[in-house]
Amino acid sequence: MSYAGTVLDMIKRQKMNRDLQKKKRSHRKAQLEDTIAVSGLKYNPDFGKDLSAEEIEQRNAKIRIASQDATSRARLKIVLVVTSLIIILTLIGFIL
Repeated sequence: MSYAGTVLDMIKRQKMNRDLQKKKRSHRKAQLEDTIAVSGLKYNPDFGKDLSAEEIEQRNAKIRIASQDATSRARLKIVLVVTSLIIILTLIGFIL
């Protein structure tokens, strides 16, 4: 009789574990749906498709413009540093 009781307990535990797993899956699914709704991420059906020549050119133009902006910012920083050094050295020369 004790073996039968053990088997029945085991069956009950398995059923409780299955129910718990179902709850966790449904809760996780709801969390993912909420996250997707908040972040705005959606499935993109165009992902992986070949781009047209016009789209490729537009992307390349954006990259060129961004790199030109970065280059001009770097030049401006260099000019500011050099100008600051010249002014500081000139002031030190007048003080000494």
